[in-house]
Amino acid sequence: MNVKDRPYVLVIGASERTEKITKPLSAVGINYGHIDYKSKSDIVSILNKIKTEDPDLVISDTLGTIGITLVASKILYSKPYVIRLRGDVNKEQEEWLKKYYKEKDMISAAKIFISRFILTNISMKGADGLLPVSDYLSRIYGDNGNSEVIHTPCLIMNDSDHNSKLNNTKLKQVERVDSEYNMLLSVMNMGFYSKVKGLIDGLEIISDVLDERGDTKLIILGDGEYYEEVLQASHRLSDHIELQGHISHVEPYYYNADALIHFSYLDAYPSTVLEAYSYRTPVLANRSVGMVEQIDNGETGYLVDLSKPDQVKSRLVDLLDSENVEMKENCYREVKKNNSIESIGKKFQLYINNFLHDKSTG
Repeated sequence: MNVKDRPYVLVIGASERTEKITKPLSAVGINYGHIDYKSKSDIVSILNKIKTEDPDLVISDTLGTIGITLVASKILYSKPYVIRLRGDVNKEQEEWLKKYYKEKDMISAAKIFISRFILTNISMKGADGLLPVSDYLSRIYGDNGNSEVIHTPCLIMNDSDHNSKLNNTKLKQVERVDSEYNMLLSVMNMGFYSKVKGLIDGLEIISDVLDERGDTKLIILGDGEYYEEVLQASHRLSDHIELQGHISHVEPYYYNADALIHFSYLDAYPSTVLEAYSYRTPVLANRSVGMVEQIDNGETGYLVDLSKPDQVKSRLVDLLDSENVEMKENCYREVKKNNSIESIGKKFQLYINNFLHDKSTG
């Protein structure tokens, strides 16, 4: 509910993604409302709600049709809006074109792509500010005067200490492959080809290690349009790779994993890395996109070049053969310091206060 004795922020987004905005806002006591965008039929109701709620600022993590709605509200009601950039929108547009071309004829795919591209760019250019989740995105999309990097919060923070973790019977209930095996974990959104391509390129390399050792299993969680490609690659490469599809509660997997494997060519700031850190699980990732600024090489995991197979194998063996006690604690300290809901909430609070101050004095 809008309480106008203090600044009011309206958050617009789709489904649970906006929790990465609303939970930090709530943690620091920011007065906010939330619209869960579900379909194009919501556009008129969203415009009406913006008018009725009369927010001081609108924050959205959704572009396209919602972006145009925000442009309209800015023109009609003088409501400023900022966009939280979760990923490389231009690269994602290219990915969508590939999907549409696969499912439709070229002309239909081109029409959809062009309309999405136009809507996205108009809403980006009309925004009063951008909130990229990583320096990687900030370098791509620049600074429109009111932009600031606000990282993604970790929503499944494991606050138990190391001893409590070891005794947590609930977390131990994961279906571990075999107590005699080491367990590697990969959690992947398989809806984007560039993400899956990175994973498959990595599997080509680490499958050799899995087969040579015989004491390690890689569990892959996730689903999406390219699931079959990952499944076929896994079957072709090694019997020590197991796909389990989409899993709602991944915490036990992070708890039991010896390391998280994250190979991707698209992720701007993957939440899976943060979630692994929360459970003191080191990460092996390719030196690319947003992972570069998440992983302190040699301290919270390793960054590797997928064009150098020997390097990838060596670092994987290092993770498997070492206790990594200090590295595990570094992981937890890193995510607790930089990605807790409270710390991200403070960054939102500072940004909003400065934004509204500049607006009132400008």
